[in-house]
Amino acid sequence: MEAPTPATATAAQPGLLWGVINALSDFVVNLGGAPTAEERNPALAAGAFIRNFELQYGPSHPAFIEGSYTEAVRRARSEFKFLILYLHSSLHSNTPAFCRTTLTSEALVEYINDNFLIWGGDLRYAEPFRVSYMVGATTFPFFCVLTNVDGNVELLERIEGPIGPEELMGRLTNALENQGPALVAARTAHEDREMDRLIRQEQDVAYEESLRADQEKEEMAREEERQRLEEERRVLEEERRVREEAERKANHRKNELDRKRSRLHSEPREGERACNVAIRLPDGSRLTRRFRLSDTIRNIYDFVDVNEPAGLELGSYHLVTNYPRQAHPENDITIEEAKLESQATLFIQLN
Repeated sequence: MEAPTPATATAAQPGLLWGVINALSDFVVNLGGAPTAEERNPALAAGAFIRNFELQYGPSHPAFIEGSYTEAVRRARSEFKFLILYLHSSLHSNTPAFCRTTLTSEALVEYINDNFLIWGGDLRYAEPFRVSYMVGATTFPFFCVLTNVDGNVELLERIEGPIGPEELMGRLTNALENQGPALVAARTAHEDREMDRLIRQEQDVAYEESLRADQEKEEMAREEERQRLEEERRVLEEERRVREEAERKANHRKNELDRKRSRLHSEPREGERACNVAIRLPDGSRLTRRFRLSDTIRNIYDFVDVNEPAGLELGSYHLVTNYPRQAHPENDITIEEAKLESQATLFIQLN
């Protein structure tokens, strides 16, 4: 707990006398044995003071902070308000009249609540007694005004002994007018710093969002480029596959046609037993050739294929006769065995 630094001239108290008083207080507090909850917990002691005050003097009083002295000082600093310190001595002869006429005055209560924070403590409890020693309180009722702008508690005004509500308000107003500008300046500086911090924070957030958006754009661009390259690779791969498949089919067809050409014998000479074969193509055109009766049905297929009729793939058709209707599949049966006449007409039937 930090002792306030007086801003006004205050008579120094003899250290030995206050040491004796402090020791006596500790003796009185512990006289009944183990310390009570209020003695162990300053916040409970502050609450007990408020409840006892209301039981004796009623609910009209300034809004005392229900917490420890340290918490009150910390709150005054965070809210940039003056802190009124009221030390209550229930045994002092001036206390009852002061509480009934001054401290419960509606005008004073409203004035204090609008302009100050206030903390009160009953000297029967340990923390208020120690605070009274720190501020050098000797006469009661005791008021003082504290400020805590930069972390150093400073005592601005001392008000000791009986005082009426109007005079107390006047003393408090003087403190407010004399020291208020410094507090306002401190609050303004704090708000400026806070505004700068918020602006920097917003700028940082905006920068992070912009950076994240740029990174997302870059990632999207990289993904699009990856997909484009993947699509190009896929297209090229498909083109390569199609080209290789076409080449394979072309080579296969060429090899097949070469084999078919090699299997075709020359046409029979005059006088040889032969069959004139006419093949009707799907487009209506005809192919004709003379075959030996010992040639096979496969040879007729070879003849059709080596002429490479338009739109007719190898193995995509079979040969048939109309009268009688009969299919002649590609095989090694001879023309004679197939019982084709000397003049035979075959039709292409697609599979």
